[in-house]
Amino acid sequence: MKRPSGFKLFDVVIAGLSGAIGVEIFVLLNYAYFNLAGPAILVALVLSGIINLLIMLSYSELSAAMPMVGGEYTYIKTAYGGYIGFIFGCFRWLSVIFAAALAAVAFVYQFAYLFSAISSEIQTAIMDQSWLLAVGVVAVMGLAEIKGSKKFGSFIVIALILLFAGFIVGGFVHGLSEVNLFSTPLPLGTPGVFAAIVYVFPMFIGTKAIVATAANTEKPTKDIPKALILSSIILIPLYALLALVAIGTVNPAETF
Repeated sequence: MKRPSGFKLFDVVIAGLSGAIGVEIFVLLNYAYFNLAGPAILVALVLSGIINLLIMLSYSELSAAMPMVGGEYTYIKTAYGGYIGFIFGCFRWLSVIFAAALAAVAFVYQFAYLFSAISSEIQTAIMDQSWLLAVGVVAVMGLAEIKGSKKFGSFIVIALILLFAGFIVGGFVHGLSEVNLFSTPLPLGTPGVFAAIVYVFPMFIGTKAIVATAANTEKPTKDIPKALILSSIILIPLYALLALVAIGTVNPAETF
C-alpha cells in the first residue's frame, strides 16, 4: 500500500549517502595514504567500494523481504532469535557511537585547521576545547535527527557533495601531478593495500543506513534496493576522484 507522506527514491538515496559521506573521509584517506597503501589507495578505494556494493546486494534482498523498522537487527532476530539479535544490537549501537565520535573529532580538527590561516591562537583555543566542541557537534546533529528533519539531512549531504565537487574540479583546473600507483615503494607493500581496503571500508558501509528508512518509504520493496545500489555506486567514483586530486596536489614528502 502506498504511503502518501513517505520517502521517495531520491530521499532514500540521500539517506544512504548521508550515512556514508562525512568530513572524516580526509582523516581516513590521510592515514591510509601515508601509512598503508601510498598511491595504491586508489586501488584500495575501488576494491572496498566493490565489496560494499556486493554486501548491499544482500541488504537489498533482505530489505525488500522485510521492509520493517530495525534493519539488520530485524534480519538477525528473524534468522537467529532474540538473544543473538540483542547481542548484535549492542555491537551495532557501539559502532554508531564510534562512528559519530570519529566524525565529530574530525570536524573539530579540520575546523581548527581552517583558523590556522588566520591566527594560531584561535587554532590553539579551539584545540584546547576540542572535546567540548565535539560533544556539541554530536548534540546538535542528534537533536536534528530526533526532530526528524528530512530537509536538514538532505542539506548537509548536498552541501558536502558540492564541496567535494568543488575540490575535485579545483584540483583538475589547478593541474595534477602524475600518479603512479605502483611505481614507487609502498609504505607496507602489497599487504598495505589490503590493510587499506579494510581501513577505508567504513567510508562505504554507511550506505546501509538506508534500511532504517524502510518503514517510512512509499515503495520500500522497490526503492530500498534501488537506493542501496545507487548510493553504493555513486560513492566509488566520488571517493576515487577525491583521493586522486588529493594525491595529485599534495607533495608525497609532506605529512600531517
